[in-house]
Amino acid sequence: MDSPGTGCQDAFRTRLGTKLLAAQGLDGGCLERPLCSLQASTTRILGRVFPGSGHAPADPRHPRSSQQAAAILYFSGSDYLRRRHKQRMKSTICLAEDREVCEPALKLLLLSLNRDCPGTAINLFYPPAKEGFLTWMERCPQVRLQTDRLKSGCGWNVKPQAIMHLIDQGFEEVIWIDSDVIVNQTILPIFSGLRSGTLVATEHTLAEERCDANALRARLWGLPVGRALPFALSSGVLRVTKNHYHLMERWWELLQSNKYQDFQKKEWRQRPVHMLGDQDVLTALLTSEEFSQIPIHILRRGKHILQFDGVFGYSIAERMTNLLGEGPAFIHSGAGKPWSERWRVEPANSLREYIKMVYLDVSPYTLSALRFKEQLGCDTEWMEPHFVLSRILRTLGMGYPALVGLPMAVFADLTRVVRYIRKSHRSNLSQLETSGTETVGNG
Repeated sequence: MDSPGTGCQDAFRTRLGTKLLAAQGLDGGCLERPLCSLQASTTRILGRVFPGSGHAPADPRHPRSSQQAAAILYFSGSDYLRRRHKQRMKSTICLAEDREVCEPALKLLLLSLNRDCPGTAINLFYPPAKEGFLTWMERCPQVRLQTDRLKSGCGWNVKPQAIMHLIDQGFEEVIWIDSDVIVNQTILPIFSGLRSGTLVATEHTLAEERCDANALRARLWGLPVGRALPFALSSGVLRVTKNHYHLMERWWELLQSNKYQDFQKKEWRQRPVHMLGDQDVLTALLTSEEFSQIPIHILRRGKHILQFDGVFGYSIAERMTNLLGEGPAFIHSGAGKPWSERWRVEPANSLREYIKMVYLDVSPYTLSALRFKEQLGCDTEWMEPHFVLSRILRTLGMGYPALVGLPMAVFADLTRVVRYIRKSHRSNLSQLETSGTETVGNG
């Protein structure tokens, strides 16, 4: 049992260590990393504090500065580190895919996780896995292939089932990542420090269906409204804990309902907004009265995740933000799937189709995938430019995702503004006509 003053000492060390790390340009999220990771990086971090030595002075009673004293006090607390490690939730990343055609994307996600999150436990559901994939997977030792089969034919609707399956195995925290995502940097700081009751989801794309005014989806499902969100949520990246098990049960229940399943058989443009996909059902539940008390940490579009959704997927503002910083942790190719696209050499049937294909050819997902080209172990021709314009844009942008495609982003943003103005104008005209009709009727 810890002594009465241990909690105060730990709190002091945490504050002191966080300030020290911030002063050295590091994030406080590393305080939540496993013990082995902290110990392995202690010398490197202290090397920044004590230039030229890489370690603390031999005599801690005579530190060279107050900042050095803070470093010694914090990093010498090995007992504290052990307790922090012991207190961490048992966590895993969850991936699932049932389409063999998406295997290149799955490999890219695993490679990016292996590079930026080495040692992090990953549980993979991939029923089509063949011997070649199993052999290739040996380069990712932290991945465990789940042999238990989930309900087949679910596609993206499998998320709550897979998450509950891992919680049933004893995991307390499950981080779900869609298979069409590439990790661009370590993701651990994003999830460290969150309370166990906090659920993480991502901001929706810039598509028109992002709107969820007055908890529209919950109302359409017939659920009592408990709160409203500024936009619909995306389930491309989720953080769920055992505290959210009942939410996962309700999510899975609605996804299996006959009403939802019937609409999923239709082309997506023919579905109502609350039945478009699994994330729309999740948004409905989280805005309902039943689950309105669950805290939500939203990963913002552009800052934390790139939601590449066709020509409106990577705005000028997001590109400028990424140019000034290190870029988002996740790159999501939600609309086009470049690895399975049937690239045509001949000109497209329309200008709209041509622009759409060129923009996919210079997508941040494709450009980020190039760094793993030699490790993929399958056809990578789809990563090469397929049009003269896309080749020019890649050259002008020097292969940097925020610069490549910038001219097309300008065009796309202007188009979106014009669309918004036209829509607002039509709405105003409609209101005036309605008002005029009422006036005539009263007269």
